[in-house]
Amino acid sequence: MIKILLCILVCLSSLYSDDSYYWKEDYQKALTAAKESNKSLVLAFLGTNWCPWSEKLQTDVLLKDSFLKDLKDQAIFIRLDFPEGEQKEENKRLKEQFTVVEFPTLVLLDNEQNEIIKLGYMPMQSEEFGTYIKNLLTDWYEIKSADLAKMDEKQLENLYVKAKGRGFNKFKEDILQYGLTTSPGPFFLMEKYAIFIDNGKKMKHPEMQELRKEIVKRDPKNKNGTHLYLAVLDFQVLSNKSKKTYAPQDVVRPLTEYVKKFGKKDADNLWRVEMMIAQYLFSKRVVQTAVDHAKASFESAPENVKPEILETLNYLKNQQ
Repeated sequence: MIKILLCILVCLSSLYSDDSYYWKEDYQKALTAAKESNKSLVLAFLGTNWCPWSEKLQTDVLLKDSFLKDLKDQAIFIRLDFPEGEQKEENKRLKEQFTVVEFPTLVLLDNEQNEIIKLGYMPMQSEEFGTYIKNLLTDWYEIKSADLAKMDEKQLENLYVKAKGRGFNKFKEDILQYGLTTSPGPFFLMEKYAIFIDNGKKMKHPEMQELRKEIVKRDPKNKNGTHLYLAVLDFQVLSNKSKKTYAPQDVVRPLTEYVKKFGKKDADNLWRVEMMIAQYLFSKRVVQTAVDHAKASFESAPENVKPEILETLNYLKNQQ
């Protein structure tokens, strides 16, 4: 009898120390638990009997205590498997609800079912992946609870950068719109300008021209690096044009004009801009001019990077 009881205790101990215990499969019950405990939700959409990356993610990461240990106090875990053959209707509904199109996919939600972010397979160790998700959740709630009206301009910019870097697109858009209406500096206008470019709006469009004038007006002496930002954006647009071919000197003109106007006052970036010009011109076989700009980069660079620039300069010279 004692042996039987010991056996039962060992089995129970094994069951409750098994990391799979933390993964639930009933979404509604998990959602209720998340609301009651004020936790987030981690939904794992897997195809474990046909998708090798799903199997690898589950075995190497999701079931490891090193993944779960930092997240147990912050999240409820739900495993939604899609084996070949018969699949649960609830799982299919959730797949459609959260627009899951590939496997494996992790969907992070807050307990109001707002999507935080989607993650695919990532080549991380289990502990590293757990820490990454924990930091995502921490940043989400920090941004979600932020009172924008109580932030100064720099705090608002930093919050926007964090939301943008984390891929929290809704918050990024909300902060951008707030910043555009309240911030006196050029930062949010520059972000709007860059978004217009990404969306294919031409630089000669009247709205772009007006926006550019306002950006320059807010930083006429380039104290915030506005003119460099605009020069690099313009250079990137010109260098990426696929339908129209520009002469190499025309492509780098935004950068060369920046050097002429602000180069002497911007020692921190002058050598970088000169090297950017040199590398582009060399890629277009304008070798002699590329060498001239590489020399200018070397002359204006800090001592700790001169050896690397000298190596590039010597290589360019040898191609003449």
